[in-house]
Amino acid sequence: QISFHQVYLNPDKYGNLETHAARILKDLQAGAKPESLGDPTLMRRTFELAPLSIIARSFGDAFAQDIAKLSPGGWTGPLYSGLGGHLVMVTEHSKARMPELTEVRAQVEREFLAQRRRELKDLAYRKLREGYEVVMESGATPGNLSGKALAAESSKGVGR
Repeated sequence: QISFHQVYLNPDKYGNLETHAARILKDLQAGAKPESLGDPTLMRRTFELAPLSIIARSFGDAFAQDIAKLSPGGWTGPLYSGLGGHLVMVTEHSKARMPELTEVRAQVEREFLAQRRRELKDLAYRKLREGYEVVMESGATPGNLSGKALAAESSKGVGR
């Protein structure tokens, strides 16, 4: 998991992204506020302990591999994604770990009960459908509502 800040650089705006990135990087290293630099994007500027899978989904695999190699510290870059260039400052690395059951018990219970409700509902619908047979009278087609669809009771004696 990695925490980091990023400043996006739109490659369509600059003839030489590397030169522009070097100027902004110098400003960031001198203490400029990151939110006042770079180009607008819908991408968040800050990620807190994001798993590499989330980083890869947002920025691409190459970016995720590159940022994983960086140590926490100052601004660096640009790193490239499918969107363009990014100046980044990694603030924290954390090894992934398996949480204790006490930490996730409520979530596990909610998901288990939701799955169990879905299974029971599906079972009830299957049992109800077993008691009926759909019969299409001649002339009835999916696009032609002039025919009648009838739900006939099966020999199991299920009522309507």
